[in-house]
Amino acid sequence: MEEEFEDEAWNNSAGRGNAPEEEVENHEEPSENPKAVVSDCLQLFSSVDYIMEPGIFVQLKRYFQAGGTPEQVINTLSANYTAVAQTANLLAEWLIMAGVRVTDVQAMVENHLKDMILKTFDPKKADKIFTEEGETPGWLTEMIEHHTWRSLIYRLAEEYPECLMLNFTIKLISDAGFQSEITSISTAAQQIEVFSRVLKTAIANNHNVTPITMALNGSSRHPQACEALTSMLSRNTLNPADITVLYRNYTSPEPPPIDLIRNPQFLELLVDSLFKVGVKINQEHKSKYIYLLGYAASE
Repeated sequence: MEEEFEDEAWNNSAGRGNAPEEEVENHEEPSENPKAVVSDCLQLFSSVDYIMEPGIFVQLKRYFQAGGTPEQVINTLSANYTAVAQTANLLAEWLIMAGVRVTDVQAMVENHLKDMILKTFDPKKADKIFTEEGETPGWLTEMIEHHTWRSLIYRLAEEYPECLMLNFTIKLISDAGFQSEITSISTAAQQIEVFSRVLKTAIANNHNVTPITMALNGSSRHPQACEALTSMLSRNTLNPADITVLYRNYTSPEPPPIDLIRNPQFLELLVDSLFKVGVKINQEHKSKYIYLLGYAASE
């Protein structure tokens, strides 16, 4: 089991000293100097709690392949092991034993971690680790399953919009079905696939998209016609007052663009009002309905 885990780590993990993929594939490249490899690995092993790093198995394999001795690596890792993570877990257990609720302890730990990440996050290092990984890291997939860490990603994405790792993570969050949470994230609008999902979700949740439609078709240059049409589309029903406003605008010497009343929803309402059985229409205004429908259908 341990051997399988080490093989998986060798294949999937990106150690800090891991050779580039091109060098692995191209066997004609000169091999690394064994002494330099051992020295480099020992320098990494001298880091605080390096035994807890994801790339530990990669570096151990490099170290032993270069002729490193087990005694030296054991002593180096042991001497620099301070058990920061384990101490934090122990303190959390003590708090629970002292009567603090588990949820409160969990919130304390998570909030502290979030604050530390927000203070120390380096987008360049994040991109480097992400590109060296070669594939979606397993820890990242696990993170986005929890709302606490998704909210952290959202804050970081707003602060570092150019970070490739964060932008990719936003897409992963959307792929996982949480697009309803990223409607206000500006970086989400920069990815057409993510933006499309967010827009589709908003429409499916019956959000009123009429103002967006009006803004895109340039109707703001004709405020009276825009206001009348928006009012009817928002309520999905026609009324004589707004129809009269549109009629007055489209019979003026300088009418609004014809595309404004070629809105499919508006045309459907007009057709139903004029031709659907059982629908009653004010005869005094019927000619205005007919005029607007004819105007919209003309070339």
